[in-house]
Amino acid sequence: MRNREAFTRTRAAVARSSPRRCAPSARRSRSAWARCREQRRQARRGASHAENKLRELQADNAGKLEEMRRTVDEKLHATLEQRLGESFKLVSDRLEQVHRGLGEMQALASDVAT
Repeated sequence: MRNREAFTRTRAAVARSSPRRCAPSARRSRSAWARCREQRRQARRGASHAENKLRELQADNAGKLEEMRRTVDEKLHATLEQRLGESFKLVSDRLEQVHRGLGEMQALASDVAT
């Protein structure tokens, strides 16, 4: 949004600084008309330069945004893998304790039976 506002301000400044029409006068020399045409050309170049800068900024911002997305995805994936690994280890430890407890219960039951 800032880029668009900056572009609009730049374009408005260019429009104010360079007249679209030459000031009317009763007699105008060829060099005066040539200067007027040159001023209009420069104004158009300034506007197109601002538009090119805006496109460059937009492309740069899109590239940075994509890089940020990749970084976030990588960190999210690493965190998810770590937490899942911890959860599976905890479940595995608990199942092992349950298995050990069942073995002890079977041993007690066989001792009581004999």
